[in-house]
Amino acid sequence: MICISDAKSTLDLEKEAIKRQKFTIDELMDKAGRALAKEVLKKKPKGLVTIICGRGNNGGDGFAAARYLNREGIEVKVIALYDKEKYSKAALNAFEELSEEIIAEKDHENLIKNSEIIVDAIFGFSFKPPVRQHELTYIELINESNAYTISADVPSALEATTGEVEEKKVVFANKTICFTCLKRGLLTAKGPDYAGNIVVAEIGVKQAIAFKFAQAFAVTENEVKKMLPKRAALTHKKAVGTVLVISGSAEFSGAPVMTSVAAYRAGAGYVTLVVPQKIKTLMQEKISPEIIVKGVGKDTDGIFKKYHVSKIVELAKDYDSIAFGPGLSLNKETLDFAIDFLKKIERPVVVDADGLKAIAKDKNILKKIKADFVLTPHAGELSVLTGLSVFEIEKDRFKAASKLVFEKVTTLLKGRYTIIHNGEKLFVNMTSNPGMATAGTGDVLTGIIAAFIAQGMEAEKAAVAGSFVHGMAGDIAAKEMSEHYLIATDIIKYLKKAFKRLEV
Repeated sequence: MICISDAKSTLDLEKEAIKRQKFTIDELMDKAGRALAKEVLKKKPKGLVTIICGRGNNGGDGFAAARYLNREGIEVKVIALYDKEKYSKAALNAFEELSEEIIAEKDHENLIKNSEIIVDAIFGFSFKPPVRQHELTYIELINESNAYTISADVPSALEATTGEVEEKKVVFANKTICFTCLKRGLLTAKGPDYAGNIVVAEIGVKQAIAFKFAQAFAVTENEVKKMLPKRAALTHKKAVGTVLVISGSAEFSGAPVMTSVAAYRAGAGYVTLVVPQKIKTLMQEKISPEIIVKGVGKDTDGIFKKYHVSKIVELAKDYDSIAFGPGLSLNKETLDFAIDFLKKIERPVVVDADGLKAIAKDKNILKKIKADFVLTPHAGELSVLTGLSVFEIEKDRFKAASKLVFEKVTTLLKGRYTIIHNGEKLFVNMTSNPGMATAGTGDVLTGIIAAFIAQGMEAEKAAVAGSFVHGMAGDIAAKEMSEHYLIATDIIKYLKKAFKRLEV
């Protein structure tokens, strides 16, 4: 796991590392500078690298990076924004180790314009607004340049705890290098708009110290590899997980296809789709032949109705998990059906889309559930569930994802960085991309998580691993096809490459 911290907890863990590991702040700064230099070297620069340094320890990280790059023979210039006496003690020590010839005393604007790479080390995690005009001038020059920009810890002038910004007064980074822990503000509010690709660099702080102060955790690829279900040599289709998908209506017939196929492609051995009787034949024609389609109700029923509940609850007893909600519709009769079903079901359920609207109508459902529930809202759906506005949710996604605290309930707040809350801990998924903001991707995720639960994973781990695999498939698809071209069914197709990469 990778720790996620805010400004205060980052400062606390640094103090703890200095105390317990006998580091000096100068040593931590040197390690951070070396990590920055390594990221620059990965770009194999052939032109000028300009490092712009503020007066705090973040600026010191920049000075240390410049020293390492100079040793490697890289053409590097340092722009120090203040006179020496205004720098922190550690930053001044780092500055005084620089060769004089790499310190740019003048012509800063042209240096920035002609840079191939810019390292932004103006403000760090301790920044508090407002931005002073002196630094703002350089922030604007960075943003106006064509250089590839790497920010140290956070893009300068982005608040590391909240992700709040003053518009047009923050560095737009291509990449942000976080030291030890991801910074909370990069993952909420406006943070994702400015951070670019986020990388975490280890600078020697012991994991036990970092985790002590962590507010949340990001799962890594290696950890997901360990989570994924392993098939025994001697097994059969129902032993590797059975999923019942309850989805669809006359109005929405695509969602059940995507959810059901995704469940199969995520490893379930047996998938059955239940739909209103009116669309049974249509679904049999549209869906993969491996999926069993069962209809309920009368031939005229194009939606689920309350009198269908008893039959479906009885059917569900033969399945390991339930995928519930995509494409149900918001018809009053269907909502009544959903409420009654969710109160009576005794199998683990992944609830999405219109199923979430039913819970919003009767929140007592969550107080009386008989098995694990995984709720998968986007911000709009979570707004209906909690009463928070979408603005409030996006302003602090960590807080919003923690709102629904019920026994046996895991909440998965979808977004650029999906946040999972199990009632105690927060986990963040770092895979996915903007191309996945397209209709149906949530239906696919529902099927994947349901399949993982069916294969024996705990609900929380299924949500964490499911969002990771879902995002990884989307990332591979976007890389090969482009974000603009990506649609939900592409994610299902690219699950094969994600699983190939993750299988041990």
